[in-house]
Amino acid sequence: MTYTEAINYLESRRPLGIKPGLERVKALLRLFDNPQQGLPCIHVAGSNGKGSTASFLAHMLMARDYRVGQFSSPYFASPCEMFMIQGKPVDPQAFADLVAEAAGYCAQLDHALGQGPTEYEIYACLALVYFKRSGCHYAVIEACMGGRFDCTNVLEEVLACVITRLSLEHQSFLGDTLDKIAWHKAGIMKPGVPVITCPQTAEAMAVLTAEARSLQAPLHITHPEDIKVHEVSREGIHFDNGELTGLKLSSPALYQTENAALALLTMDILKRQGLAVDREALKQGLWETRWPGRFEFLRRRPDFILDCCHNPNGVEAFVKSYRALYGDKKAILIVGVLADKDYGTMMESLSTIASAMIAVTTDSPRALSADILLKVASKYCEFVVKSDTIREAVKKSLNMAGNTGVVCALGSHFHAAAVKEALILKDFGGLLC
Repeated sequence: MTYTEAINYLESRRPLGIKPGLERVKALLRLFDNPQQGLPCIHVAGSNGKGSTASFLAHMLMARDYRVGQFSSPYFASPCEMFMIQGKPVDPQAFADLVAEAAGYCAQLDHALGQGPTEYEIYACLALVYFKRSGCHYAVIEACMGGRFDCTNVLEEVLACVITRLSLEHQSFLGDTLDKIAWHKAGIMKPGVPVITCPQTAEAMAVLTAEARSLQAPLHITHPEDIKVHEVSREGIHFDNGELTGLKLSSPALYQTENAALALLTMDILKRQGLAVDREALKQGLWETRWPGRFEFLRRRPDFILDCCHNPNGVEAFVKSYRALYGDKKAILIVGVLADKDYGTMMESLSTIASAMIAVTTDSPRALSADILLKVASKYCEFVVKSDTIREAVKKSLNMAGNTGVVCALGSHFHAAAVKEALILKDFGGLLC
């Protein structure tokens, strides 16, 4: 099977949709000799900051010379990005070989179960197979959606359960209140296994606390007041976190300090359990973490920032970070969102930093049309236009910004790859950083 054939096969499973439940993925894992057994894992769930927190954890472990696998979703340009060892995506042909192996097993399960594994269930299974066969000391696994019935919730050697900030998301699957969403996320908890989270809303925290108590799982909560930011620049952030001083992030996004604090507390808990890790490895891991799509500078002159903030809390965090770096300076915003998001609240928040908005239809079956987005955004922003393609939007934004302006492409993972592709074109000058 070639890489292209592998992609085509996985896309052929997409019409099966999202099917909460673990029966199918467990059946596939059994055919692969249960790679989740004997693979120490950190499981990360939440609404905002999952990928960044997972990446901080992976890089801090790598800085101590552990061999680390990381599974995160969604991907930007290639599904190979979802399976990383030592921060590097799986080789495309190795990926194709794994998919070919899975395809044979899925055919068996289609017959035996009536419906075999879905696309993302195959991804989750193959990540564990890849990490186990590659001799990883640890794996950091990010939940795809929810937690309790998520395809990643098959891990058997969980060292820590990490739950990032919660907000309303995937409401058709997870529920329309924070306590319902927290119930799903709390489902990754395991008996006696430490749970690490950040301050949540009262209703969400009540659910997390009750679940942890029922499983006799120690619950640890970060203290945002311990974070002391000293400097924010395009090159990153200098900050302290409690007794850990002199910390540096390569991202200027203030919200990453919260994710870093969550990862640091997790490492502290694991250290108490016997994990060999030192302060220098923690510092090095934080600094070396580069996570795409999170206040990512793609270009200078003008500054061009990509951030996949995709719900009101994510947008609020982005706006706060933008103001910390640029003050009252306004930006040209390219915005595309999914129809199941609270896009009205998002547009209202983004309008506070926008001189203009360009509405686009993002590349997803769940996308909100640019026409609807334009109408909603026009309630809050004086100058709003739409573009039929990301390429057109990028070109338009660069013309509007000139050399001294700021452009921000926001709202969805699904147009991130197209934004980067457009910027690489010679007509636009290419990537500068």
